[in-house]
Amino acid sequence: SNHPPENISEPCTLGCDHLDFCSNLNNRPLDLFRTCNSKHDEGARVDYQSWVATGFIQTPLVNLTVHNITTCRPDVWKGIACVLQTQPCTKKSHGNSICNSVCVDLLDTCLDRSR
Repeated sequence: SNHPPENISEPCTLGCDHLDFCSNLNNRPLDLFRTCNSKHDEGARVDYQSWVATGFIQTPLVNLTVHNITTCRPDVWKGIACVLQTQPCTKKSHGNSICNSVCVDLLDTCLDRSR
C-alpha cells in the first residue's frame, strides 16, 4: 500500500513542488522533506480517501475511528495525510508536529467513540 516506510531512510531534501493534493506544501523552498514527490502526493490522496470511506485512520503513531471527516475539519485531516506521506524533516517527531492544541480539539470533535 501507499504507507510511508517505518524506517526513515530517504535523505532530507529542500522544498516541494508540483504537488496536487498536498498543494499547501508547494513553494516552501526552505523546508526539508524526505519524500515530497508526486508518488507520495498521490499516496496522501489515497490515504485520505480511505479514511473518508472507512472512518478508520491508521498512522504509525495511533489508530483512530472517526466520524465523517469530510464534515469534521477535512483541511486538518488532509494536512495530516500529507505530513505522513511527505515526511517533513523536523527536529520533532511527527507526533509533536501534528499533535498540539489543534489535535486535541480535532480528536474531541471527530473521534467516534461508539465504534
